[in-house]
This record gives sequence, C-alpha cells and structure tokens, in this order.
Amino acid sequence: MTTARILPSTVVMTARPANAMLPNLPADHILGPVQDDWEAAEVWLRAVRAKSRNANAAANTEATYRHHLAKLRWYVEQVRGVTPSCWSMQEVDHFTAFLAQVPENAIGGRGHAPDEAGWRPFRCQPSMGSEADLRRFVHALFTAWHKMGYLRHNPMALHDAGVVRSVNVSRALRPELVEIVIDQLTQEPTENFTQRQSAVRVTFILPALRGLGLRASELIQARMDAFYPLSVPATGKTGWVFHVTAATGKGGKARRIPVPQDVWSALTRYRPGVRLAGDAGSGRVRQSNFIDAHARGCPRRESD
Repeated sequence: MTTARILPSTVVMTARPANAMLPNLPADHILGPVQDDWEAAEVWLRAVRAKSRNANAAANTEATYRHHLAKLRWYVEQVRGVTPSCWSMQEVDHFTAFLAQVPENAIGGRGHAPDEAGWRPFRCQPSMGSEADLRRFVHALFTAWHKMGYLRHNPMALHDAGVVRSVNVSRALRPELVEIVIDQLTQEPTENFTQRQSAVRVTFILPALRGLGLRASELIQARMDAFYPLSVPATGKTGWVFHVTAATGKGGKARRIPVPQDVWSALTRYRPGVRLAGDAGSGRVRQSNFIDAHARGCPRRESD
C-alpha cells in the first residue's frame, strides 16, 4: 500500500512496511517495559527532565518537546501511518517533505488540546526555523532511542539535524521602539506607592533583558546580589557583572555578564523605588527574588 500524498519530485514514493504501526523493538533495549513508541518517548522525556539541574528550565524544555511530539504523532497517525521505530531513511525524507509543504488539514484547530478531535498540529505553514526545531527534536529522539538499544539503527544518522534557529528580525523591536516604550511607561500615573513601584520595576526589566541578553526566567529567579563588582588585576580596573547561576541558567550552566551603563543606570533608579540603597553594592535582598518579591511588597534589606 502506498500513500496518496503529493510530495516534491525529489522524494521517491515508497510502500509502507508491513505492520507499520507496530513498534520494531530489539529484545535487549533498556528503556524498560514499553508497549509502543509513544511510551518509549515518555521514558525519554522523563530522563530529559531529570537530567536538568534547573527545574523551571526543565519544565519549559519538556513542554516544548511535548509540543513537538504531538506534531510527530499526528503526522504518524493521520498522514503516513508508519510508527517512528519502523522508519527508514526514506520515511525521514517523507517527514521532511511534509514539513516543507504542510497540507491544509494539518493547519488550524485553535482552542483545542492535542487530545481533542478538532486539534491540528500547526497554526500556519511553519517557518524554516520551526521546521528545523522539529527536525532537531526528532533527531534527538532517535539518537536517544538508538543509544538505549530501542532502535537497531538510527534512520536520521545521515540526515541534517536542522540548523540552529536564526534571529528573526521581523519579530524583534528596533532599539528606538524600545526607548519609546520605556518613555511611555515613565509617563504612566504614579500617584500611589504601588504605581510608583510598578513603574520602576518595569523600566528596569526592559533595559535588563535587552542589555544583559537574559532569558525571562533567568531575570525572574535572580537575586539582587547577582550584581557584584569584579576587578581585573592586569589593569587595576573594577567593573560590575551580573552572575547567572547554574541553578537558573539554561542547561544548568553559570555565566557572568558585563553590565552595560544603561542597565546600571536603570538599576540605580530601580533600587530606591523599592526602598533599597541606590548602590547595588550597599545591600541585598534576603530570601527573595528581586522581581517577584517587589510585586508583593518591600523586601527586607541587610547591609553587606
């Protein structure tokens, strides 16, 4: 039996293998008792989450992977009819061609969960970056299955895992627009303490995200003493850096980021607004993250 999909001329139509929806399992794999490929994928997802030292980052990664997995499963069950463990290199080509030209019946279904009848895997034709993300996910899944003995061979071993997503400038704000937003925020009413506190918080967050290149979760989970002075012995000069800890950084990796002047200026305005000294070196927030805590009230301060 062959598929009835219209594919680019570079993809050769191939017959579905017999029992194509039954997993092709080696007897000695070490994933444990799994009944099908979707249970095998669940074992891998649990391992991905357990591997991360950052609980929030792990949860975000798992959610993204589950989103990709739902798309893969829809393709398998609604289009090709070949479960992933039965894929050949030609099946990978079929999947790549599907992503390049997603049919209309795969688009839409807003407001439906993946387990509901009206759900569709795509809201629109995926961009090249989105295609690459999904291919990298499937590549990682096959690589993990192969290492655990669940697959005898990796059908994507000779395929490109997908290029790293590039910056889409059409979805970013120009620097001058960011300044317009900040200027507008500074003109919002500040008649009471809550409004003033909110204003200084927001006008700190935007320059910090832009100037430090942080993920939102890295800023939200940071503490005030993430800002600290660092001296360079060779020059005798001292500058300020922002420390992203292994507990909050992506991939469980720590890093230090030089603090630009505009971020430093925003910080010195922000601290008095939440009743801390203007110099970040003169106090720190005790037992609280310095974004969330201020929304609930003034944090306590202790001197260094």
